[in-house]
Amino acid sequence: MNIPTYLSGALFMKAYRLLRANVTSCLTAYDINPTSWVLLGIIRETKDGVRLVEVANTMNVKAPLVTTLVQDLIAKDLIELLPHHTDKRVKLLMLTSTGKTYMKKVEVALEKSLSGILAGTTPTELAGFEAVLEAIVNNSTDDMKVTV
Repeated sequence: MNIPTYLSGALFMKAYRLLRANVTSCLTAYDINPTSWVLLGIIRETKDGVRLVEVANTMNVKAPLVTTLVQDLIAKDLIELLPHHTDKRVKLLMLTSTGKTYMKKVEVALEKSLSGILAGTTPTELAGFEAVLEAIVNNSTDDMKVTV
């Protein structure tokens, strides 16, 4: 590190607060919070749907929290619960067509919102930043690990 740890810690905390405030402000305009946005992203990445427990594990949260988030997203017609194609006892989370359109619209808004706060950084620098974040997660102890 090029600066003392207390200064890098302060820098990290300030950057985190600024990024979180930026993202939260943008998402609030679309009536969604960051946790639900991550949930939608996890669902979007699956072609054949994903089980609620798998989402909870990926987000490193308890299933009841995901259940609450899922109920809200179903009420907004962004996702739906569908029966598994071979095991009818299993329900899979899928984006609705409204959810797919919504995600595209919000993604554009988030990219625009973040472009201001990330001005002056190159794609290479952003990729390096993401790599550092992944290394921190991967190097953490199992009880601290958060998968995204």
